[in-house]
Amino acid sequence: MEFSKFTPIPPAQVMYKNQLQEYLQKNGKQLPTYITVNEGFTHAPKFRTKVLVDGSEYESKSTYPTKKQSEQAAAKLAYESIHNNVDANDFSLIYREPMLCKSIIYEYAVKKNLDRPIYNARYSEGPSTVYICHLTLGGKTYKGELSGSKKMAKQAAARAAIESLLETDAGTLSQIIMSKSKCNLGIQTKKDTGTGQKMPPECSGNLQGQKASIERAVVCFNTEGIGGNSGGGPKRKTGTNNWERNKRRKFGN
Repeated sequence: MEFSKFTPIPPAQVMYKNQLQEYLQKNGKQLPTYITVNEGFTHAPKFRTKVLVDGSEYESKSTYPTKKQSEQAAAKLAYESIHNNVDANDFSLIYREPMLCKSIIYEYAVKKNLDRPIYNARYSEGPSTVYICHLTLGGKTYKGELSGSKKMAKQAAARAAIESLLETDAGTLSQIIMSKSKCNLGIQTKKDTGTGQKMPPECSGNLQGQKASIERAVVCFNTEGIGGNSGGGPKRKTGTNNWERNKRRKFGN
């Protein structure tokens, strides 16, 4: 199963059925299915519940006197099991592509309606030229690792902020990181086509239309000898002619 990063495990009083359902909805998964059986008697029930989540089964380890308690126990097991099985490599992007960290933090600040991140990179005294940066975001300050340039120092501070925020707000950050990861994967796939050429980004219909118009204009420009006349004929000075024509119309000269 593929899931985005989980939010921290909720406290005991939180309804795990609700938490599980909300998480599955956010990830575009089907809602869980609960199957409860009574292993006891009518006057002394012992309910055990099995919950089906995206092709996997999670069964409560104990029996419970009420159906509600049994379903909550199964939901808790499923919720925590999925949480514990989330691959830490989901967030390897911030280490593989460190130059994306500032972009991730910026999008996070926008989504959370926070003030713009403030970076304070300074030269650190020592035998070699190194920089250290502090990032202020949401009233908190995050310190990055020593880096060889101001640019990398800012990215390091952004990564430190991401690592810290993943512990408190993994839900929002995971969506941003996964989105960046998909975009980065698409770019990498184009680079691996073997052509050795840079692949142009895909454009929307309007941008494609503008690109086609520009290409037609370039063809006309070269064909008519306006710029780089290959036929050796006189170059047309369209801009000057238009200016003089408009001037005569206005002033009658």
